[in-house]
Amino acid sequence: MSKSILITHATVFTMDTNNRVLRDTGVYTEGDRIISIGPSELLARQGFRPEITIDGSGKVILPGLIDTHVHLIEAIMRGLVPDDVNLHLWLKEWLWPLQQACDASIGITSAELCIAEMLRTGTTCFLEAQLHSNWGIEGMARAVLDSGIRGNLSKMVIDTPSYDPTGGASHPFAEDKGHSINTFRNLHRELNGKGEGRLGIWLGVNNPRACSDDLGRELNQVAIDHNTGLTMHVAETKVDLDNMSARGTTPGKWLEKTGLAGQMRVFAHGVWLTEQDISILEKSGASVAHCPSSNMKLGSGVAPVTKMIQSRLNVSLGCDGGPSNDCYDLIREMKTAALLHKVSNLDPRAITATEVLRMASINGAKAIGLEKEIGSIEVGKKADLVIIDLHDVRLYPPQGSDSNILYAASGTDVSHVIIDGRFVIEDRKFSTIDEEELLLKTERETDRLLRVAGKT
Repeated sequence: MSKSILITHATVFTMDTNNRVLRDTGVYTEGDRIISIGPSELLARQGFRPEITIDGSGKVILPGLIDTHVHLIEAIMRGLVPDDVNLHLWLKEWLWPLQQACDASIGITSAELCIAEMLRTGTTCFLEAQLHSNWGIEGMARAVLDSGIRGNLSKMVIDTPSYDPTGGASHPFAEDKGHSINTFRNLHRELNGKGEGRLGIWLGVNNPRACSDDLGRELNQVAIDHNTGLTMHVAETKVDLDNMSARGTTPGKWLEKTGLAGQMRVFAHGVWLTEQDISILEKSGASVAHCPSSNMKLGSGVAPVTKMIQSRLNVSLGCDGGPSNDCYDLIREMKTAALLHKVSNLDPRAITATEVLRMASINGAKAIGLEKEIGSIEVGKKADLVIIDLHDVRLYPPQGSDSNILYAASGTDVSHVIIDGRFVIEDRKFSTIDEEELLLKTERETDRLLRVAGKT
């Protein structure tokens, strides 16, 4: 149950339209909403009677962070896949065999592990990229609801099994199109909007190479009919670009032709998007989920994020998966994004701290269609808040708090996480998750996963 909360004397990064940073400021929440924001002394005179008061001296309040490209199934695979392999061999030789060995029990455990890490490091909302029916989607939904996080789960749909560009094995998760879409419909009917609106059910398409033109058009209509979103990996590697070229098009043109480009359409990576593609996506209202750590680790390339920002295409941020990133810490991901584009453009002015903070907050909210509810700290919005404690030698002096957050902090500096006015992390401790039980279960299920996959 939510309780009225007053946080005083904090530095508040509102991420509102004017990107205001408010010093010595208080935030008061009641129920699931932000009720008042203002100078701490002014709030003290307004007569609020909070059930919980937190001294925010030396602390920063951020909007709850939003990760727009997450693979729940891959958290349990962290460290189990070689680090120095390009994406397509990495998929065929390692990731797909491990994913094929996953049943619902392993899948749910992986989701619980991923959610716990996201909460611990300040992520309050996420968009899952694609889930196969074998992995226990209903159980993953329960994990979302029980943990208190806000999450969108995407049902995987693939109809082109010849995805594999290296020859040999076809895509292992292609299934009957009608069955996939009916499964989505059932999940959407039963689960969408549960948890007082915290749970959403989306469509997840692996990649244009795994999706025929006809399926693309059909999924566009299915998403419209269900008033939901759709997400897809797009232009992640040069192979993706070459495949589109062989089909006589580009990623952006294909998305436009099939109708898939539009609002509440989140396209992950976008490393090889052309300037024309960027323009098409911007005009459609679509978003790109930038995943810098994954793109760097797999040698996929550098997404033209500065061009996207200049073109006013909405860019959000994603941690991707356990084997391709090794963590689900969006604060660490912000630093990677900032540094990558400064060095790749040979210009320290190429991207600002504010632009990156917006990618992890209000831009993420816009990507998933929730910018009126979350993503910034404003009166009337949801009480989704993250408190970062600057009382550490790594983060002093605290006067430069925006730089400290982006370049010196990590998710381990998060002390409190509030979602819908409820604590899910309080004084760095889980309120909704038994951490020790989760770690023991993860060890058991990892051993079983490796045995089934023949990787022991």
